[in-house]
Amino acid sequence: MSTVLEQPPVAKTGKKPFVLKGVMQAPVTPLHDDFSVDYDGLAKMVDFHVRNGAPAIAWPHHKAESPNLTIEERKQGAEVLIRTVAKRVPVSIFAAALSEEDALDIARHAQRAGADMLLTISPYCRRPTQEEIFRSIVRIGTHTDLPVLTYNSPWRNGEGVEFTSDLVARLIERLPNYIGMKDAGFHSEKFLEISRTCSLRTPSAPAARFLPAGRSRPISATAFSPPSRRRTGRPRAPARSGSPSSTACSRTSTPPR
Repeated sequence: MSTVLEQPPVAKTGKKPFVLKGVMQAPVTPLHDDFSVDYDGLAKMVDFHVRNGAPAIAWPHHKAESPNLTIEERKQGAEVLIRTVAKRVPVSIFAAALSEEDALDIARHAQRAGADMLLTISPYCRRPTQEEIFRSIVRIGTHTDLPVLTYNSPWRNGEGVEFTSDLVARLIERLPNYIGMKDAGFHSEKFLEISRTCSLRTPSAPAARFLPAGRSRPISATAFSPPSRRRTGRPRAPARSGSPSSTACSRTSTPPR
């Protein structure tokens, strides 16, 4: 795989630590009739959810068309999100692409644009080995000083392509900015094994703070409904003219350094 830096860069973002809480939001990507990205619609959607209690915003996950958007569309969308959120809640950018060079480009752009963290995934190739996954994540993690989450999705590349507890332990030891994992493996025994691995790391290991006994915070389909309705049964803030319906958004993910 790719060359990795021997030493991760010193943090330069100056961002304050933040904590994940609640059911986090991952908006879909609204499109015009000609399939171009509706950036105004994306901004309205994100603002609606932040005003109604979303604890964080993450974009663009797979259901937000990340494999189908151009790199420039993803960069512009990230800028719209970050500008719209305006530091009210943390923003996570999904830094994964068919080309690892594009993934690095997205990660660097996210840091320049003011994102709070990155979500990464195993390489988009058929059945990468554990070493190949490790080197791919390390390459991205050592080319940015943003906090990094990994996305465990074994079904995507076939059985056996996953973040094992041994791999997570190696990433914790290698990357000081590795803070946790979004798990979509749907395998409770393996998830608990990874959780135990994190809790057994030194307390200074960032990921240990987020998975001490199990999961930290959910990324759930229930996020399709407005956050304040899930808690109280009524909206916290009135919707402005042009606000999207509650079906416009869903999951999310974002922790601190």
